[in-house]
Amino acid sequence: MFKKILLNILIGSFTIYLATLFIPGVYLETNLDLFEKIKIFLIAGLVLGILNYFLKPLLKFFTFPIIILTIGLFNLVINFFIIWLVDILIPQLYIIGFLPTLYTTILFTLLTIFIK
Repeated sequence: MFKKILLNILIGSFTIYLATLFIPGVYLETNLDLFEKIKIFLIAGLVLGILNYFLKPLLKFFTFPIIILTIGLFNLVINFFIIWLVDILIPQLYIIGFLPTLYTTILFTLLTIFIK
């Protein structure tokens, strides 16, 4: 259990880091030094990992018929919702607009598939 949560936190931190580097519209506050940026990446990964571990199974349970009807593509909507929540919960992280959130969601989904 602890191993799975830790892996989710690392994947989440790495996703947010890559998103800030490569996706326009995803960035951190500009007046932060390196230590504060690393701290925010780890906190964002922690929030993303906890939401992914506890909230995602509940959402998948309640939306199971929709997931079946869409052949699993509704999982992308669930991940989008979780990324959006992380954007709301971490005030130093800015994901501006629909497309940057969608691209971050796709990046998160692909990293999760490849790493797990």
